[in-house]
Amino acid sequence: MTCQLPRDTGGSLTTNIDPNGYRESLDFAAMFNAEARKGDGLIFTDYMYLHLGGQNAVMQSVTGPLGNVQVPVNVGGSFEVVSNVWTLAGGYSVLHGQSGSLDLFEGMRLLNLNGSAGWRLSGPIGLPSRAGSVSLA
Repeated sequence: MTCQLPRDTGGSLTTNIDPNGYRESLDFAAMFNAEARKGDGLIFTDYMYLHLGGQNAVMQSVTGPLGNVQVPVNVGGSFEVVSNVWTLAGGYSVLHGQSGSLDLFEGMRLLNLNGSAGWRLSGPIGLPSRAGSVSLA
């Protein structure tokens, strides 16, 4: 992933994001479901919870506008994502057979997603430190 730095610097910042690292960021996950039937009527619900988080600090280099200068920069960051998904539905069993059944249902799903990320950039003496954060609620 390459991020553009502010226009006045003209450089770029490169970092690696490894899809195999998601499991290391998993703090907790759970899923529950329930179903009840009476005659041809049915009701079901499920709930899923996911919490991801992590922090890291690495030394990277920033390349200047013409590619001639590389400046070491300490890049630190953290993130957190919390997700809740809840489903509630009711339905009616239309067909029954030995090989399966057909149920028609209608319901609702609620998604609650919160996330935040923060970063810290610091370089050699003379370069200003930069920090920031963003959140999704």
